[in-house]
Order: sequence, then structure tokens, then C-alpha cells
Amino acid sequence: MPRPCGIGRPRKKPDSLTGDKAYSSRANRALLRRRQIRTTIPEPRDQQANRKRRGRSGGRPLTFDADHYKRRNQVERGLQPA
Repeated sequence: MPRPCGIGRPRKKPDSLTGDKAYSSRANRALLRRRQIRTTIPEPRDQQANRKRRGRSGGRPLTFDADHYKRRNQVERGLQPA
């Protein structure tokens, strides 16, 4: 996407983001949702338990694509310094 004034680097945003459980905070997910970036971040067990404990008001379970998450590990191993 070109910049309006033509100066600087073009602005880009990723289509999706894959992260580990450490990035599963409500603030991170809200920011990514606001920017319309799909996420593949597993939900930690404590967050699952809190959501289930709240019942209906706990909200819907998060979507999670396990196959997409497995590929994350392959990318990380490929980027390790030699």
C-alpha cells in the first residue's frame, strides 16, 4: 500500500500471525482483531478454565488451526543460526 505523501516505506500488514501461548493475552488479541489480522495462538489452560468457569458470559472458544500451528515449529527450526 503506497504512502499518501509518497515519502517513506510502504505500509504493510500481515494476513495472519502465528504465536505461542505467551502471546495469548486479551490485549494482543484485541489489537490483532482491530487490525483484522487472523491469529493462530493456542489458548493457555488457565485462560480456558477461566472462560469455562464464567459459563455463558465467558464467551465463545477461540478458533485454533492445529495444522497451521504445527508449521510454525518447522519455520522456527529453519531460522536457527548455524
